[in-house]
Amino acid sequence: MNNDKIGVIAPVYKTEKFIAECIESILAQTYTNFRLILVDDGTPDNAGKICDEYAKKDNRITVIHQENAGVTRARARGVEEANDCEWITFVDSDDMLANTALYDFIEAASNNIDIVLNSTYYTETTSCTGISPFYKFNGPLLSIEDFRKNMISTKGGMPWGRMFRKAIIKPSAFEIPREIYYGEDAITNTRIAFNTEKPVAVIEKPLYFYRQMNDGVCKNFAFTHNYEDLLSKYILKSIPVKEQNHYCNEIIWRRLWIWTSLFNQSITKPSWSNTSFHKRLISDIKKYNCKISIFDWLLLKYTNSTCRILIILIRKSYLFLRRFI
Repeated sequence: MNNDKIGVIAPVYKTEKFIAECIESILAQTYTNFRLILVDDGTPDNAGKICDEYAKKDNRITVIHQENAGVTRARARGVEEANDCEWITFVDSDDMLANTALYDFIEAASNNIDIVLNSTYYTETTSCTGISPFYKFNGPLLSIEDFRKNMISTKGGMPWGRMFRKAIIKPSAFEIPREIYYGEDAITNTRIAFNTEKPVAVIEKPLYFYRQMNDGVCKNFAFTHNYEDLLSKYILKSIPVKEQNHYCNEIIWRRLWIWTSLFNQSITKPSWSNTSFHKRLISDIKKYNCKISIFDWLLLKYTNSTCRILIILIRKSYLFLRRFI
């Protein structure tokens, strides 16, 4: 095991109730060669003051105070500060780390690894939950291709629960407009993932405690076709042009899933009809020759109420008959 320094970066905003627990969990790490960089993103509560008090007691803690710029810019500022660190890991300031997290991260790292992924985590409602049921593990390594596919599809695209070699985190990873505030982590992860060709080391035990906040972005976010269209454009821009054909299914998968599960509820008056989301989705399916079911394709293509009702009836009849054939 090497003794590289790890930069632990925690954006701080409205977490007065939990910030002390977060800091204490990091200071209790069995691996001690780290810097804790707390970025106070203009928090209006006392969380920033609590950070300052801890910094007075431990010289491994650096506190940065900045005007509110959003969590993505806060993480970027932390990475800029961590110029003496070989590795970077992100922690949300209302969450906690298991006391062996950094040790396990650094033990899994090597010269042939640029990303270490922790595949499971704790929550306050379940003892241990997989980050994503879509990950396919065939041992302690995940191919960089499979990692990219998951990030492009935004499956398990959170920023925490992983450690990155600092050299592969470029400033462009955080160049995301503030109007993208849900799913921006998948953009960052995707951009970082295309800066390495090395496989991803996987740790299959819970090392992260994720607190599910009732007033958090994930709990209160409402999907719209306009937002999904904007997000998908930035995810596409994050993939090198020469690689886009290779990842065409992942480029389209999320939009199809969102369309099927959320936007396609209205049978006769689809709100997404002829929007940019609709037009781009059809265009990309054709462009990348993506394979989707004939019924989904017809429902996407034809938005006339009569046509849609007929298509749905035919699909139901087809599925019914299949049960007896």
